[in-house]
Amino acid sequence: MIIDQYTIDINDIAIPVVIKTSTGRNIRFGFRQRKATISVPSTFNKAMLETARQHLAQWLPKVYLKSPELFHIPQTSVFQKDSITLLEKTYRLNLVQNQTGGSFKGKKSGDTIQFEIPANYADNLEVLQEVIPKLLNKIFAFEVTQRVLRINEKTFKSKIGKVTLRSVVSRWGSCTSQNNIMLSNRLLLAPLEILDHVIIHELAHTVHMDHSFKFWRLVAQHDPDMRRHHHWLKKKGNTLVF
Repeated sequence: MIIDQYTIDINDIAIPVVIKTSTGRNIRFGFRQRKATISVPSTFNKAMLETARQHLAQWLPKVYLKSPELFHIPQTSVFQKDSITLLEKTYRLNLVQNQTGGSFKGKKSGDTIQFEIPANYADNLEVLQEVIPKLLNKIFAFEVTQRVLRINEKTFKSKIGKVTLRSVVSRWGSCTSQNNIMLSNRLLLAPLEILDHVIIHELAHTVHMDHSFKFWRLVAQHDPDMRRHHHWLKKKGNTLVF
C-alpha cells in the first residue's frame, strides 16, 4: 500500500519517490527506471518514515556517483535498434503495435524477439525501457535458471530454491537464506563469463552467507578469474543499460 509520494533532487535531477508498506521486517530501498521506492514494515511510525527518507537521501547520491547513466534516459536505447545481443546471441527485434489496445507481450522464436506494444505507447521510450526488460525477464527465465542449475551441479551442489531475473540496478544479484537466487536482468547484456561470475558469487552464498575470507576463497576456487571478472563489472558494468 502506498502511504506517501514525494520528489527528491539528485544532481538537479528530480527523482520521484514512493513510500509503500511491505511484509518485510526491514526498511528497503529500490531504484529503477529513474524512480525510487522505500518499502517499510506495515508497523511503521513517523520516526521510521523520517529515518527512511534521510537514509534514501544519503543512498541515492552514492548510486549516482557509481552509475550516473542510470539517472538519465539514454539518447539511444537498445529498443531503438533493429537487434539486441543477449547471452552473447544476437536477436532481431520486432516491435508490433496492437491497434486495439491490450497488454504488453513478448516472445522469442529462433533468432527473433517480438514485442507486442499497445499503439498508444509505441513511441514512448521511457515506458518501453521500463516494460520491455520485464518481458525479457520472463522470456529468458528458463534459460538462465538452467544455467544456474548446471553451474551449481558442477560446483557447490547446493539445494537451490527459486531463480529469478529482476529489473534491478542497485546490485547484480542476491541469495536468500532459502537459497533463492536473484540476478539482475542487466547481466543478459554482459559476456557469459561475467554472468557466470555473478552466478558463482551468489551460489557461494548458499555455503557462506557473509563475505568472509572463506567465502571469497570458495568463489575463487570455482572462478579462477574472479578478480578480472570483478574488475570488468566495476569498469564496464555501467554500460549494461537497456
